[in-house]
Amino acid sequence: MSTHPHTLSIVTISPHETHEYLLPFIFAVAFGAVFTALFGAHFFVAHFFAGTVFFGAAAFTAFAGAAVFFVAMLSPLRVVYKQVRAVKHKADGRGMKQRSLHAMVVRPCFVNYIPDRVPMIERKLESVNIPSSLEIGSLQLAMPLILAPMAGISDLPFRAMHRRYGCNLAFTEMISARSLAYGSRQTLSMLSMSDLDRPLGVQLLGNDPDVLVRTLDIIHTMPFSLIDINAACPVPKVTSRGEGAGLLREDPKRIETLVGAVVRATHLPVTIKIRTGWDDDSLVAVSVAHAAEAAGASAICVHGRTRMQHYGGRVNREAIAEVKRTVKIPVIASGDAFSPRLIQRTFEETGCDGVMIARGALGNPWVFRDVMDYLSTGMCGERRSLAEIAAAMHDHLALCCEYYGERGGTVLFRKFFTWYAKGIKTGRQYKERVFSVTEQAAMKAVIDELEQANLQVLPLYEAYDKEMLDSLPDSHRRTGDLLQWQ
Repeated sequence: MSTHPHTLSIVTISPHETHEYLLPFIFAVAFGAVFTALFGAHFFVAHFFAGTVFFGAAAFTAFAGAAVFFVAMLSPLRVVYKQVRAVKHKADGRGMKQRSLHAMVVRPCFVNYIPDRVPMIERKLESVNIPSSLEIGSLQLAMPLILAPMAGISDLPFRAMHRRYGCNLAFTEMISARSLAYGSRQTLSMLSMSDLDRPLGVQLLGNDPDVLVRTLDIIHTMPFSLIDINAACPVPKVTSRGEGAGLLREDPKRIETLVGAVVRATHLPVTIKIRTGWDDDSLVAVSVAHAAEAAGASAICVHGRTRMQHYGGRVNREAIAEVKRTVKIPVIASGDAFSPRLIQRTFEETGCDGVMIARGALGNPWVFRDVMDYLSTGMCGERRSLAEIAAAMHDHLALCCEYYGERGGTVLFRKFFTWYAKGIKTGRQYKERVFSVTEQAAMKAVIDELEQANLQVLPLYEAYDKEMLDSLPDSHRRTGDLLQWQ
């Protein structure tokens, strides 16, 4: 496992952020200069001709000019203020926010002038060694990329497709510890694997250490390579039970108890996946990471969003970097891993040891190979042709039907069809058609028709990069149509 040197951080402003607060500043200064010139002219006339009207005009323009200058200074000063406040609250390891006079009084007064969210200044490392491998406890991995556990998606056929194109470590779907402990047949089926589906991790969802330990009697009978505890799922029905991201509202000692119980009861490496916190007022990633490390966790995965963000809004890479700087165990970053360039940026800005790929793998089993090529050469080939995409669709459909039966596999594959077809111009009509298909032959016919239509295939990675890196600052960008979950 490669290590990351501690290097001096420099503060930079990306070019696309300029219009966010520099342009309002420049325009405001320009208008202030105009008002100042008018003030001078009015005062000159009033002085020589003793015109009361001109004295009033001079006073008005002076007041207006001062007001404009004041507003102009708010934008850059607010950025500096946010940076100072972030440093202050990081010092205590909690990153807790407080309501400020600026937030309660100043900002509402000028909300129509100042951008709603002024971007945080990007912090980039002067030099970062991007790792070429990853070590989690006794598990040695050939690449620092992991296929994320995704509910309703990360089944055996899905994992098998990604294994064919270079995926090294994958996870089962999120498994309810309570259901598994009570022997749920459906839950047990979610643990299915094949000889080629290795190494494989199992992710457990639960908040009771005794129940988590009980599941190990089943897990130890199967050739799993590691165990992950989910403290990141944002779904309300999960968090309302105090599970998933709901654990982030508890005292970090609660996390330490859960992780410690599993670590003591298994010979496998134990990891935990968390978010940066419950919301922006409770950023607890650092304290939770310390608790997990103290309990014996072999690695920690941090999704760079709060629970309240779900999968939208800005990924807080600085929060991930802070965790990396404060713990000794490997840190795996998660969030917005859609393209090789975005993943490289995550490595550079967080210093993480690995990246977990979730939505970026939907309809794109080539992503692992593409990312590794880009990290090693700086080059990434063009998107696969329509023929290659159609061939992957046929393979995935066949795997689904073999595993679930013809009808069940075909119905399940519908959503995967839409992900494979993402970025295929005018492919919407085919996406709409497949949602009434229930037979494998009919689905294959639609795939063949899509291939023969010879439609334009848009460059997917470039589209992600344009939306998330080039077009708007991060703090103003929400996941758009291209990045929707479904």
